[in-house]
Amino acid sequence: MDGQGTDGAGEHTRIIRPYDPGTNVITRITDVNDIIEFDRSLRAVTEGLPRPIRIGSVLRAGELAYAQWGIGITEENRDQLRRLANAHYILDAEDGRTERTGDDLKYVKKRLSSDSLESMALYIASLVKEIAVKIDDGVRTFRICNIASGGGRLCSAIATAMRENPESEAVLERTEFHLVDQSNKISKAERNLDGFGARIIPHAMLDDQFLQAGAGSFDFIVELSHLHRKPFLGSYLPKLHAALNDGGLFISGDFHSLACQHPYYIYNLLKEMGVENWRLNHFDELIGPLSLGIPNVLREGEAEAISDHYAYWLNLSTGIANRNYQGERKVRILGAFTSAAQLDYALKEAGFCTDTDMIKKAFPEARLPNKFPLRVGDRTDKAAVSVALRLAKGG
Repeated sequence: MDGQGTDGAGEHTRIIRPYDPGTNVITRITDVNDIIEFDRSLRAVTEGLPRPIRIGSVLRAGELAYAQWGIGITEENRDQLRRLANAHYILDAEDGRTERTGDDLKYVKKRLSSDSLESMALYIASLVKEIAVKIDDGVRTFRICNIASGGGRLCSAIATAMRENPESEAVLERTEFHLVDQSNKISKAERNLDGFGARIIPHAMLDDQFLQAGAGSFDFIVELSHLHRKPFLGSYLPKLHAALNDGGLFISGDFHSLACQHPYYIYNLLKEMGVENWRLNHFDELIGPLSLGIPNVLREGEAEAISDHYAYWLNLSTGIANRNYQGERKVRILGAFTSAAQLDYALKEAGFCTDTDMIKKAFPEARLPNKFPLRVGDRTDKAAVSVALRLAKGG
C-alpha cells in the first residue's frame, strides 16, 4: 500500500485519516466532506469480496461509536451526519422492499436469529398483556404502536397472548394496533392479524416520518430488533417519549453488542473471516492508533455478547459459502448496536424511567419480572428486552 489513491475508486489522490501518520496523534474528522471521503475509503476495504458481506458505512455505527472511529460530532455537522447515517439504513429498507422469495441470504440470516427474536417477541407480548389486563377498566381502548412491524411477528405474538383467556381477550377486542413500516410489510402483518378481532391501523411510512408527524397518545410503543438501526438515539428516543401517554411504556427487544463501536473488534472479525491481508492492511492504514482503543472494563455479559456477535457473522459467512450464494443483495456488519447499559442510559437521558422498582410501583397489580432489562436465551447481553416508562406528571 502506497498510501495514495488506495480507496478503490481510482480518482482520489488523498487519503483522509483521523490521525497524523507521522506522529500517530489522533485528530478526529469533523468536516462532513472529509468524513464522507474517509467513509468511502473504509467501505472500499470489503468491496469486491466474493461473499455478500461488507463492512458498510461507518456512519451506520452511530453517535456512540463515532469518536472511536475517528469522527467528531459538532453542533455544525450533527444534523447532516444524522441524515447521512439514516440514509444508509433507508437504502437497506429499500433493498428489503425488493427481496425475493427463496433468497438464500435471507434464509441463513433468519435461521441464525430466529430463536432470539421469537423469545423476545414472547417476552414483550407477555408484558403487554399482563399490564393491559391489570390496568383495564372494562371500557377503555388500548393503543399499541408497533414500529417496524415487519411481517407482524411481534403484534401477532401480542394478539395471541391476549387470546389466552376471556379476561385478556376482552381487552384485545378494544385494542388498536398501529403498524408502522413499508406498505408491503404492513400488508403481511395485517394478514397475520386478521381474525383476532383487534382494530388494525396501518401507517405506511418510515418511523422517523411517523414520529415527526406528531402521532401520539399511545399506551404502548413496541419494537423488535429495530433500535440497532437508529444511529442517533439522542434525537430518536425523545420522539418516542413524546408519542406515549403519561404512564405509557416503550418496550424494545433488541440485540446488543459493543463490537461495532470499536475498530479493533471489526478488524479481528474480518481477519477471522479470512479477509485477504491487503484488505486488512488497508483497514489498519486508515484507522491507525484508533484500532488500539477497546473498553477497559466490560460489564457482566458484554464480553459474551461480543463473542456471540462474532459467531453470528462467522456462521453467516460460512452458511452463505456453503450455499454458493449468487444473489446481488449484501449484508453490512456495522450497525448502531449498543450495550444494554448504554441503552438504559440513553433512555433515561430521553426522559424515561427505567428503574425496575418504579415501573413495578406504577403497575402494582401486575406480575412483573424482578429486574429489567430481561436477558433472553443464554442470559448474556446479546439479546434483551428493555422497558421504559413515561412517568405521569408528578409521578
